[in-house]
Amino acid sequence: MTPELWERVEGFFVQVADLEEEERAERLEAISKTDPELYAELKSLLEAHDEADELLGGLENLVSEPDFEATPAPDAGASGPDPYGLIGRTVGRYEVMGLLAAQERGATEAVPRVGRNDPCPCGSGKKYKNCH
Repeated sequence: MTPELWERVEGFFVQVADLEEEERAERLEAISKTDPELYAELKSLLEAHDEADELLGGLENLVSEPDFEATPAPDAGASGPDPYGLIGRTVGRYEVMGLLAAQERGATEAVPRVGRNDPCPCGSGKKYKNCH
């Protein structure tokens, strides 16, 4: 995308992002007739914006549930596989299937980093930079 196109996309995005659905659709239709490239970029950006709003709204709904606790209860054993009780919950249109990382507050355990020239941890025998 050229800087000139981005300026146009940004300008129109500000104008249409918060419009009601019908009014937004009318504006986008008018743009699609006069500038298809602008329309395609603007539509893509608006879809990403709406998806982010949906996800954040889902998180907001999740944490506002009466039984939701942001931190585990002291007797819940914070070292378990799901110390926050998130697995199985739905956030937006996403279901939490597992946790990638969970760590107690104040923990200082170092996570080893793989350097570009180190062997890949997947076991392929290749250097990390050539494997992933």
